[in-house]
Amino acid sequence: MEHPIDAYDIDYWTLDEKLESYYEQKAVIEPTEFDRVFRIYEKLKSRINKFLSKHLLLDIGVFIDRGSASEGLKVSKPDEFDVLIPLKLSGLHWDFEDFSGDPSFVRIIEVTEDPRIPYKFKQDGCLSAARVRSSFQGAIQKCVRYFKLHSKDMIFNLTRASTHGPAITLDMYVSPNDGGRVQLLFSVDLVPLVILGNTWLVAKPHPDSDFMMLERQLWRRSFTQQEHDYAVILPDEYKKVLKIIKTLRLNNNPMDMLPSYVYKVSFLRWYYTKEDSDSTISDRVVSFLRFLAREISSKELYSFPRSEYSVNFLKSYTKTSLLRLASYIRKLASSESNYLKLKMAIAINYYEPEVERFEMYQFGNESSMLSSTQPNYPLVIVLILVAIASICGESIVQIIRSAFAFIFDCPTSLTDNKY
Repeated sequence: MEHPIDAYDIDYWTLDEKLESYYEQKAVIEPTEFDRVFRIYEKLKSRINKFLSKHLLLDIGVFIDRGSASEGLKVSKPDEFDVLIPLKLSGLHWDFEDFSGDPSFVRIIEVTEDPRIPYKFKQDGCLSAARVRSSFQGAIQKCVRYFKLHSKDMIFNLTRASTHGPAITLDMYVSPNDGGRVQLLFSVDLVPLVILGNTWLVAKPHPDSDFMMLERQLWRRSFTQQEHDYAVILPDEYKKVLKIIKTLRLNNNPMDMLPSYVYKVSFLRWYYTKEDSDSTISDRVVSFLRFLAREISSKELYSFPRSEYSVNFLKSYTKTSLLRLASYIRKLASSESNYLKLKMAIAINYYEPEVERFEMYQFGNESSMLSSTQPNYPLVIVLILVAIASICGESIVQIIRSAFAFIFDCPTSLTDNKY
């Protein structure tokens, strides 16, 4: 099928019109579909709550919804949910103290003996995050096995019992009406939480907990409490901007280098610190993209609102990768470029030929993404893959796609920091 660039009508429609169309066609979740999935999610939460109440050996409170689905910021499809599971601790028996080596972590100290907390969860007078996390993961695994035996209307699987973050992820599947293969409906991240006063703490492992037994006691301060409140009250016209950016990230290899949580944190800082009011959707999108590029270039991004306990979410990324991404985002926001219009037009037309897709990346990256002074690693990779193809019988198209995926994808993820 012929589909030349001229058919995208880059100059016929304004950027405002293209952004509005992109939002409606790509970002918006059909309300009845969201309601259908959310009802299943609520049913699953109820069953997990009842099971954990009997088998966890710790008292739990009412589940707390967090993440984009609870903030009105979910895009494209309702396929992910986040829930915090509060463990009941008495402020009469427990308090916390900052960990001197890292202020974002604390120890939960038993001030007076609490007979309701089994000894197995305690370590040197503290509530051990590692022991609570292990028991919680074991209880969730038992829950999965139980429902596989006794639940006929729900099919789900434990996909990850994370050792690097506080969450356990459950995948929920549904059987199609035609009797075909089961399909993934949504995933749920379950996170154990302790609330002491106004401080929220999650059982995220300390970076040194694998090597130092003392650090296995530590709990990390949660970033979600205030951020969630600020995100929920964003005006709809600004939520639309963030949802457009998040949708771009879903379909854009350079931007998916960073998790969506990073874009949300940067957006909150932009919205609550900006001095001028932007009159059109294109003004708002471009203004935020420019702000985002500056933040990424600074190589520092902290939770919002920032406190003395905040951590730098960009710390694990290289300076080079961040500067390349910032350059790409500045290209999107450039008033002298039609690149953002072209991205909108291609997405709206549901068609992006492989050759045009490659040209798009070249167009966005031509000034900085691939330095001419660097070795030509992509060419070497392609030649190696072609050699492998000649042995294994793979097609050239498959080889090229694999090469492009290698060149533009970045596997680093900070999703655990959203808690």
